[in-house]
Amino acid sequence: MNFHNTIRPILVIFLLFGQFPLYGVLTRKPLRWHFRWCSLQTVLSVGLIFVGLFLCFVEYDRLKAIGVNADNLIGPLFYLDVIIIMLLLLRVAYRWPTVVPKWEQIESLEVMQYNARQQNARSCRRIRAIALLLIVLGFAEHMLSIGKTVNARVDEARTCHWNYSNLPEYYALRTYGFFFQRVPYNFPSFIFLEVERFYSFIRKSPIAINAMGLFRLTKKTMLTMFGAVITYELVMLHFAQSTANQGIVRACSPEQFLFQPKMQIRTN
Repeated sequence: MNFHNTIRPILVIFLLFGQFPLYGVLTRKPLRWHFRWCSLQTVLSVGLIFVGLFLCFVEYDRLKAIGVNADNLIGPLFYLDVIIIMLLLLRVAYRWPTVVPKWEQIESLEVMQYNARQQNARSCRRIRAIALLLIVLGFAEHMLSIGKTVNARVDEARTCHWNYSNLPEYYALRTYGFFFQRVPYNFPSFIFLEVERFYSFIRKSPIAINAMGLFRLTKKTMLTMFGAVITYELVMLHFAQSTANQGIVRACSPEQFLFQPKMQIRTN
């Protein structure tokens, strides 16, 4: 079991989400894995990039209307992050045929052959088991998140005396109002947005790998990353304090179906 056959099921999942558009991944011969501009995988990936750009524009228009604060700034940053990652994966897929010969050269080394005989299917099962476990846990977490959000939306409608006849439509308009303000409500778009949320959870979940012993994440690297996160959090806390009174929409107002701003805090 070589590296490409080990990661092949994971790449298939990537393709389902429009990522890493390699043609021929379903075959077991890595030499047939190549990039094609005129393929369904590439068209889907490029289409999702344009959708991300459209959502960035929607978020920008939303911030122009309600103001910027530390809470609602996450939206455009998230979509911009997704677009950058998709472009990088597209670039990696484009150059992947040049990687295959190098991997085969490394796997032909005597040391790698010995390690492969020692571990063989065990390492493959571990990688696939971790990937499957992550997907299952991500799906369960996403379903719980949807259930919690639906319950909150129903309580909100009861408090604000909002009447609705279609719960999925009300949930979609209330949760993704910034999107359906410009696009008429339809169930496929709603499902697409939910799948996008599910994919974002899987993509951001931390997984540590050592690339078959070629490298390892050291404590120094982790501490450096942790320091960068702390610095970012301090900057965002300062930004949150300086924009605390911006981007607020009154509770139970019709504008809540147009934006997802920071809610106004009620004081007794």
